[in-house]
Amino acid sequence: MENRPLSLRPKKNGSTSRQWAIVALFVDEGFSVSRALGYLRISRSTYYYKPKGYSRKTDDEEILKEIEELKRELPYW
Repeated sequence: MENRPLSLRPKKNGSTSRQWAIVALFVDEGFSVSRALGYLRISRSTYYYKPKGYSRKTDDEEILKEIEELKRELPYW
């Protein structure tokens, strides 16, 4: 890998899954995760991010029913 400053490296391109595969290749070759991410210009927080699942609260159902009722009563408001 080239040892150029980040500002001189080409911009990243490609899909996210492709980038994660490249990170895995770097790590398999003995690079640290931080170094591999640096070469690809990906932040560590992006790499370690785990999305939270959304769970609808039961109270939302009542509110949604009320909104639907208001929409029927006042369709142009």
